[in-house]
Amino acid sequence: MTRLHVVPDGDRWAVKLEGSDSPQSTHGTQAEAEKAAKSTSGVTEVIIHGRDGKIRDSDTMDRAHEGPGRDKVH
Repeated sequence: MTRLHVVPDGDRWAVKLEGSDSPQSTHGTQAEAEKAAKSTSGVTEVIIHGRDGKIRDSDTMDRAHEGPGRDKVH
């Protein structure tokens, strides 16, 4: 399972592969980072962190059934 984390990075937001210290990309807003993470090929889960670093949401991606096949956890 490939997991990407959307995490705060100073005054920006970073998309990081789980277990990696280097961001794959950085964005001006959390929403932009989340969209970039979810559009990355091969990703099965996107984990969104708040400014405090705690997990605030996750989205399991079902690539076989784009759209309605997503399982959101709040």
